[in-house]
Amino acid sequence: MPTTRRPSPQAERATREARRLQAAELFAQGRSQAEVARQLGVSRQSAHLWHARVEQGGVDALRSRGRTGPVPRLSAAQLAKVEQALLQGARANGFGTDLWTLERVATRMAIRQRRGIIQR
Repeated sequence: MPTTRRPSPQAERATREARRLQAAELFAQGRSQAEVARQLGVSRQSAHLWHARVEQGGVDALRSRGRTGPVPRLSAAQLAKVEQALLQGARANGFGTDLWTLERVATRMAIRQRRGIIQR
């Protein structure tokens, strides 16, 4: 089964920031919030929020603040190993069928962690 690669979180964040900065340029040109929303394909609420942020904090108020949420427990290399194991299938990883369940993934992760393949 072919997999579709999603853009990385960094790429998505950069795309959203570029859209907000483009909105700031349009506001600076005197465009209305409704025009900006229509031109950028966003909701009027988003355009209104961006306009208010530009008014209060300037263009920098629209810049991305970076990644949010907890720090990942696995590195990119470790996640790649997990992805490879998942793509190989459950049977190739010692299970009787090719069905991955949450319990099987957790078991496989625990085994790999004990072997030092994945470290927390």
